[in-house]
Amino acid sequence: GTRAGAMALVQSCEAYLKKKDIKTYAKNHKELAEAIKFFSKKSADVKVVESS
Repeated sequence: GTRAGAMALVQSCEAYLKKKDIKTYAKNHKELAEAIKFFSKKSADVKVVESS
């Protein structure tokens, strides 16, 4: 959801500022791990929702 996405963004910034590998940092940060997993999907696996 929105909250988890925001937390993942903050966690990714923390990893960057601490000069840590993002995938290593994600091992202890659930929201970041889920975001990496979601955004690493092949485009064929992602459902596109058309808006009106």
